[in-house]
Amino acid sequence: MAKTKISELDAAAANNTDINSVDVSEGCAPSGINNAIREMGAMLKRMDNGTDHLTNPNITGDLDVDNININGNTISSTDTNGNITLAPNGTGEVNLADNDKLTFGAGSDMQVFHDGSNSFIKDAGPGSLQLHVSGLDVLNAAAGEFIIRAAENGSVDLYHDNSKKLETTASGIDVSGTALAHTVEIGDGSAGGTSEIVFSDNVSGRAKILYDHGASPNEEMGFEIAGTRYMTIENGGNIGINTSAPSKELHVKGDIDIEGDTGGVAVLRFKAEETHGTVEGINIGSNFGGLAFKTNNNGTTSEVARLDSSGRLLVGTTTEGISDYGDTLTIADSDHCGMTIRSGTSSEGNVYFSDGTSGDAEYKGIVKYEHSSNDMSFWSNSLRRMTIDSSGNVGIGVSSMTNKLVLPNAAYFAMQDTGGAESLAIRANSSNAMEFLTGGGEKMRITSGGEVLIAKTASDNTTEGFRFRTTGEATFVKNSSSGAPIYVNRQGNDGTAINFGRANSQVGTITVNASATAYNTSSDHRLKENVADMTGAIDRVKALAPKRFNFITNPDTTVDGFLAHEAQAVVPEAVTGTHNEVDEDGNAVMQGIDQSKLVPLLTAALKESIAKIEDLETRLAALEGA
Repeated sequence: MAKTKISELDAAAANNTDINSVDVSEGCAPSGINNAIREMGAMLKRMDNGTDHLTNPNITGDLDVDNININGNTISSTDTNGNITLAPNGTGEVNLADNDKLTFGAGSDMQVFHDGSNSFIKDAGPGSLQLHVSGLDVLNAAAGEFIIRAAENGSVDLYHDNSKKLETTASGIDVSGTALAHTVEIGDGSAGGTSEIVFSDNVSGRAKILYDHGASPNEEMGFEIAGTRYMTIENGGNIGINTSAPSKELHVKGDIDIEGDTGGVAVLRFKAEETHGTVEGINIGSNFGGLAFKTNNNGTTSEVARLDSSGRLLVGTTTEGISDYGDTLTIADSDHCGMTIRSGTSSEGNVYFSDGTSGDAEYKGIVKYEHSSNDMSFWSNSLRRMTIDSSGNVGIGVSSMTNKLVLPNAAYFAMQDTGGAESLAIRANSSNAMEFLTGGGEKMRITSGGEVLIAKTASDNTTEGFRFRTTGEATFVKNSSSGAPIYVNRQGNDGTAINFGRANSQVGTITVNASATAYNTSSDHRLKENVADMTGAIDRVKALAPKRFNFITNPDTTVDGFLAHEAQAVVPEAVTGTHNEVDEDGNAVMQGIDQSKLVPLLTAALKESIAKIEDLETRLAALEGA
């Protein structure tokens, strides 16, 4: 095979029979030797310009190539500066095969190589790898995009897809875009002071997150915008929003908005200890436009209250109460239901009704319970109207009671008919009398002295009407000519119309039948003793002095009768009173007579007269018969 390169020549001279197809074998023509030398020169030139090269050359001794000395495994320079310069022609490359290394240092401390997949600059020795530059750029393979740029006394920049994302500055670093990290530690490791993360749009201090290592009493983290602190997290776990001194785990100063997804709900949940389950506190539902308050007991969620879109509060139900002004607050339970207002033992419990925000408009109506006295009071138009004290006494218009129901003087109790007209009223007047009214006018009163007056207002015996006195007396006055002051009617059968008694024993009656009235006094023999026939009756009758006279008040009428004191001397039981008696004021106490009490005497006298007449008749008959 023709040998066109030095590398194709054989180490054994006998095997080199041609040079680039020129015959140089044993006994060749002289011209072949000439041509062979010329071809050998061309091969050497091609090695010089890099077209050809030696394969696995093995040079014993020195090889000097323009200031470069190759002696065994050592390449040294004879340049006066000790420099070795490789300046290849053509491709401008110095080629090392995969895993062939440029090594530096006595122990191959630094290595530069390619392993077929990746390229390496490996520093395996002591110390560090140092690059001494005034500027450093790391670009992609096409040299069209920056990856890293570093400037002396300036920034170090990191790029992504030729876009700068991190830049060191005199005060720290600037990051463009999103920074993701498992752990970021900010601070210089010393106690006290403040560590900060600042967000800026080229205006210093637009927003920051800071950690105050020396805040008293605890270290704290703060979140600020434009120099104003909006959130604080204390070392103890308290979080403050719009306050720098949170007193609870979450302390919010101002309003809170919770917004759910479109068509969904927003839920604020409160969770107790694991053993107590989850309590769902506030469920903001778009299905009814209000707030639902729910509890969750070990997985079972129940709504306990809601504030609907109309501002109505519903407790224990989702259905509001009666729409006629009774649906603002509805409390419901499937069993007994109630509401408790609990206050201190010496304090008040109140329900206020208001139509304004100042003055007495704030308390137009009140239901008040005073625990210090255990009184309940009811107010209207800002004034106390009724009080129930601890004993159950009720006062209307008064607050101090000693009786079960107390009204003030001139108090008025009325009932109205369906048309609103007053049908019955009870009131007290300025004289402490109780008046009873119907049809707008007074019909009866009870005076302060206890008298009952019907159809009259004067406590006298002349004004028409009825008067019942506390002494047991009753007066019935009739001034008109028609009718009677008293009408007693027994309907349907005969019998007693009026009973009379003394010491709870009956002593007389007035009885009626279909055609007559009987006035009866007690006369049963079982009521009597020491019974004897009456004698001397004629003499007693003769002692009576019947008179004709008229009463002073009725001068035009002359009647038959007796003077009471005269009849009293004969028949005492027929007369009441004492002759010429006066009361303690000097007023005359008039005597009276029951003329029916004269009947027994008159009957006895008549019997005696009859006996005498009969005796005389007998004597007369005897004389006439003689």
